[in-house]
Order: sequence, then C-alpha cells, then structure tokens
Amino acid sequence: MAHAAGNSQMSSTDAAWLPLVQHLFDDDCVAIEDLDRKLASIHEYEILAKQKRNARVGACKLPPEIVGEILSFAHALWPPRRIERAVEKPYGAGWMSLTHVCSFWRKVAIALPALWQNVNILDVHPNYSNDILTRSARRPLRLSSRADLRFVDTDAHVMLAERIWLNASVLHRVEELELRCGKISSFAIQALTQPTPAMRVLDISSRRYCVLPPNLLNSDTDPCQLRELRIVGCALPPDTRLLASNLVHLDLGYGRIALKDHHITTAHMLQAISIMTALESIQLHDVPRPANGHDADTPLSHVNLPDVFNSLNIEVSDTAFLVPLAELMEHLSVPPTTALYVLMYVEDVDVQTLMQCHRLVEVMKRYRAHYSSPLELSIIEPEYHLRPVGAGSSLTGFSQILSIAESNDVMYSLLPTFSYTHVVSLLLEDPALLGTMHQVAGENPWTESFSSALSVESLTTCFSRSDKLWPALYQPGSNLFPKLETIIVLEPTTLRDLSDELSKSTLRPIALDMIKAVELRRTAETPIREVKMPESMSGWDVWGPLRSLVKVTTL
Repeated sequence: MAHAAGNSQMSSTDAAWLPLVQHLFDDDCVAIEDLDRKLASIHEYEILAKQKRNARVGACKLPPEIVGEILSFAHALWPPRRIERAVEKPYGAGWMSLTHVCSFWRKVAIALPALWQNVNILDVHPNYSNDILTRSARRPLRLSSRADLRFVDTDAHVMLAERIWLNASVLHRVEELELRCGKISSFAIQALTQPTPAMRVLDISSRRYCVLPPNLLNSDTDPCQLRELRIVGCALPPDTRLLASNLVHLDLGYGRIALKDHHITTAHMLQAISIMTALESIQLHDVPRPANGHDADTPLSHVNLPDVFNSLNIEVSDTAFLVPLAELMEHLSVPPTTALYVLMYVEDVDVQTLMQCHRLVEVMKRYRAHYSSPLELSIIEPEYHLRPVGAGSSLTGFSQILSIAESNDVMYSLLPTFSYTHVVSLLLEDPALLGTMHQVAGENPWTESFSSALSVESLTTCFSRSDKLWPALYQPGSNLFPKLETIIVLEPTTLRDLSDELSKSTLRPIALDMIKAVELRRTAETPIREVKMPESMSGWDVWGPLRSLVKVTTL
C-alpha cells in the first residue's frame, strides 16, 4: 500500500511538472539564451523548494525564539577570531558560522541587532565590516581592539580595521571602546578627538608610553559623558577634560614610566575627584606623581567621596611615588564600608620609606574608624588583609588589604602600628614573616607586635614557627591576647612528608611549651577552650596531657 501511495504521489508530481517543462522548452523558435534564463529561474525556485523542505526537519524546525537563544549563547562563548599571524591572515568566523546552518537561522541572526553590537575589530575580517554595521541597525556599538602577539603595527588589516571602525560616522554610535595595543597609533589618537556623543566607556591600554591629547572625544567642545575611564600606559595631561563629574569608575596607570611633566599630581587628582558625585571606584597605578616646579606649592584640598563609593585600589611600583600616594589618601574621606587595596613594591628599606608606610597605616586606621563589626585579620605572604568575620573570599563590602612585596622587614616593623580594634580572629601563617619574628632578639616579638590586640578570640599560626608564641602567652604579667579561646596550628608544607619520629623529635619542645601555655592560661583564669590541628599532627603521643585540658579538634 505504501509503495502504491508513493507511486501515486510521483504520478501527480509528474503530471504537474511535465506540461510545464514542455511548455517552456518545446518551442524550437526560442533562443538558447532565453532557455538558459528559464533554467536559472527554475534553479532559484528549486532553492526555495529546498528551503521549505528543510524548514520541516532538524534544527531548521526550531521556533525562532529558541534559535535566537542558541545564537546568543554561541555569541557569548564563541567569538570570531583571527587564527594566527600569517601572510594569508586566516580568520575564524566563530558564532557567525551558525548563520550557515540554514537560511532560517541566517534570517533570525540578521533580525537580532544585539548579536552585531559587540565587535572585536581585529578579529573580524574587514570585508565583513559593512554587513555588521548594517545588521546592528544603528544601535549603540561596543568595540574592542585587542592587538596581542598575533598582530604587528604594520599589519595592513590592523590599519584597515582602524580606518573602518574609527571613522567619524561609526564613532558617533560607539558606546564602549576598548583599545589594547603595543603602541596606540597616531591615526587612532587623531580619530579619538572626533565627537563621540554616545561614548560611556573608554578603555585604553598601551605597552609603549605616549601622551594623549587634552581634547580626546572632542571634550573641548562637547561635555564628556563618560561613566567609565581606564587609561593605562599612557599619560593624560593635567588639563584633560575626561575627568568629568559623571564618572563612576576611574582607572589610571602610568606604571614605571619616567615622566618629567604632563603628569597628574596629587593636587590635580584631588581637584578632579572633588566634582565626581557618582564615583564608585578608583584604581591607580603609580598615579599621582610628585609635583614639580610651581605645582609643588599648590595647596591640597580635602575631598569627601560620595556615599556610593565602595572601592579604592592603589598600586605603587617605586618607593619614590609613596609620598604623593600618602598625600592623596590623607586628603580623602571614604564611606565606612569602602574596600581598600594598597600594593607596594619595596626593594630598599630606609627611614623615608618606613615613614611613608607608617603614614599609610595611619590613614587605614582613620578609614575604618567608624566600622564596628567583628573583624578577621590575615597576615600572609606578606599581606595585611582585614575583613568581616565570615566574609570568606567575598569581593564586595568592607575590607582593607596592604601588600608589601619583597620586604618582610617592613611588614614586621608595621605590626605594632596596625589597629586591632574589633579584630576577633587573627591568622598569621606566613613562614617568612614568622621567620623574621623568630630571629628577633630582645623583647618577645609577639608581645611587641600584638600587645594592643586585646579582642582576639581565635589565633591561627604555623606550628613549627610558634616557639616564641607560647612563652609570651604564659610569662608572668603577660596580657597577650587576653580573650583568646581558640588556637589553630597549621602544619608547614615542608613537614608533611617527614616521618613521625623526625617530626616529634624536631617539634616536641614546641608542643610541650604549647601545653604549658594552655595549662597556665587555665590557672590564670584566661583559659584556652579549643585547639585545632591537622590530622597528620593529631596522632603524636605528646598531645595526651593537652586533651585532658582542652577540646582538641582535628582539621
């Protein structure tokens, strides 16, 4: 029956097509050219017929909403990409390959302008540019140019891409622009002096230094509408108009570039920040720089950052820049919940460097003067990290980080100056810093460093470096950590593979001193209530007396 039905269907199709073909091609008077045109027309309808047939099977049968979701997902995860630096300059189409699944998918993609608004201009073949601009339907554009090692400055496609995407008509639509390059081209700099009324985000990062013109984005004439500004590796001149009142996020970085002039000083920075009423975050790398000439006498004004401000991130790669940094921070007032991060590279320790470090610590104390929640202080590698108890690795809310790279001596000298108010949990795990404390002669380094840490209830430290801690806890008249209830001792990585016998013979004196401290603190009515230790240490026979004094927990 099925075979018969198929034959019947075929007969009806033949009956429809045969008269049409005979009508079109049986006339001997028709020229060959006309017959070719008729064949071409039939071929076009053959394509239409195939499209209608394909629309009823597989991926082409999906609803347009589902296809749109698939395309959006692929757009986020599979960007177009230039494959490698080569003469033939091969390009991978990325998500755009899906427009070739079938004509229906292509129509859906073309009808979704959001798919064509984000463009990495160096990873899209210049021949596609006009199609992308058309399909974005005059919506705001978000352009990026990331010139990594696949590109060279003389690459013809790079120069062509800049001329296509940074011309006046396109820039008029650009909402976000990111330029990351070895050296920003003179063409790009000149292009960015044109009007950009839609621009809200500007991100320029150059590996080779240059001074940017003061009239970027035609800011001499048009008020700057930027919400986010990031300039790294280039110098904004002091008279720039990009540091406008409506900025929300500001990120400036000179790096270790030597600047004689055309740089932003503390006075310039304070003046600019003072008008930014919507500012939420500041990130600075070797900015500001020391003032010189007549700028050195400019008085510094005090600036109260707005209530919405939440993040101050500063990196200093040369001790010569510590003075303007300290001056800047001293003249700022921040909301109590601000997250502060300061990273310093200290190679040569001298009196001047220590003095500036102490200035920064005093500013950090002032910044959190009105923050009263219980805090955890972690000092590791050597980094001072203060955060609310239980905050974990959260990136939002109050925290203070002071990181001093290359110098445990500076960190140790700062320990007595830190504020331990409201600090209930102290983690001191850095073996290098503990080693520095271990070598200190004279007064016990724990007493000297933490005599003001009166609210600490939990202490975490490295067991093999704790030999000076226990005498400081039990010596007569000691007021070290008077509220301490929990001690957590961690096993150094270097001891994890040692035999039990070697560990006991090396660390037994420290363990006995620890037991003595627990026992005497109990007698003095400032008892330790719990000791936590790794499983690999908990089996040592030396802990027998300890278990009769306190709760011993295995980590």
